[in-house]
Amino acid sequence: MYPYFRLLGQYADRDRFDLRFASLAPSPSLQRDVDGLGLPAFSLDSPRRADYPAAAVRLARQLRREHMHVVHTHSLDASLVGLLAARASRSVVGVATAHYSHEIPLYDRWTLSKVDALSLGRFAHHVIAPSDDLRDTLIRFHGVAPSKVTAIDNGIELEYYEQAASDGSEVRDELGLGERLVMTSIGRVYWIKNQESLIRAFATVAPEQPEAVLVLAGDGDQKALRELAASLALEDRMRILPPRDDTRALLAATDLFVHPALGESFGVVIIEAMATGRPVMSTPVGIAREAVEDGVTGVLAAGHEPRDLAQAMRRALSVRDDWEAMGRAARRRVSRFSASRMVARYERLYEELVQRAGGRQP
Repeated sequence: MYPYFRLLGQYADRDRFDLRFASLAPSPSLQRDVDGLGLPAFSLDSPRRADYPAAAVRLARQLRREHMHVVHTHSLDASLVGLLAARASRSVVGVATAHYSHEIPLYDRWTLSKVDALSLGRFAHHVIAPSDDLRDTLIRFHGVAPSKVTAIDNGIELEYYEQAASDGSEVRDELGLGERLVMTSIGRVYWIKNQESLIRAFATVAPEQPEAVLVLAGDGDQKALRELAASLALEDRMRILPPRDDTRALLAATDLFVHPALGESFGVVIIEAMATGRPVMSTPVGIAREAVEDGVTGVLAAGHEPRDLAQAMRRALSVRDDWEAMGRAARRRVSRFSASRMVARYERLYEELVQRAGGRQP
């Protein structure tokens, strides 16, 4: 999340906007990210939920004292504190980006659903959805009024991925991939990312594609994935990697990027892969519905079950000769997902909301 904050600070119009960054608990990562930008960051020193009411009171006082206009929150806990403080201050507009609300319907937990709906539907003056897919979820599942939700795509530094560091040969050599066909999935290892279904799907396709290798990279407990790969006799056909700091190089070593998730608010790694010029096979979640055009920039799976993923994988492999053209089309398609455009759209929304509330310009 913190690189996202760095982009907000880096591309903000500082002649018009005075930005401050805050965390609930002390956060060296946030402080480090924004220090280099010459922006202030502070902690509410509230690591426990029992501390949140007092933190909201302190923040409301600070908002009034420093004549703030907008509070923009980025997680469920931060929203509870920040949006309550905005309401308590009476003159501050509370905006929440729903980064994680796509997960709540998947958990089927009444308490999470109610808290998220309360935070976004009652406390927030306005909600930002990172994709049209999540906007629909907020309206349909969380009951947020359509007039309160604006879809604003997340953005990345496109040029970083467009100018690939290498042809991927170093990573291929490191992983012993040679000239094999490489399918890669990058994401935190947990059930919503659906890596187990992807492995099961690959197991049915692998005998048909003896040169294909599946690479998984991400943070989390990989023991279950390794055991599943072993039970399916895929040890030599897979590479299960810890999180890497060379995502761009790993993507450069990839032929087809695969994304099997059950849900996404956005799915930034899809855009990173497309910006690197890679076709994408994805479930229809988050930004994939908008960015992955079936047969043009990649392939959309019909669902998230192993059979759906295997079918989509086979369709992608059947047009392997078109992957280079699909990669070029993917690069063109993601030109709208720049960090500068994202921040500019945020700033326009801030101004509109403050004007609507009868306040001064930020």
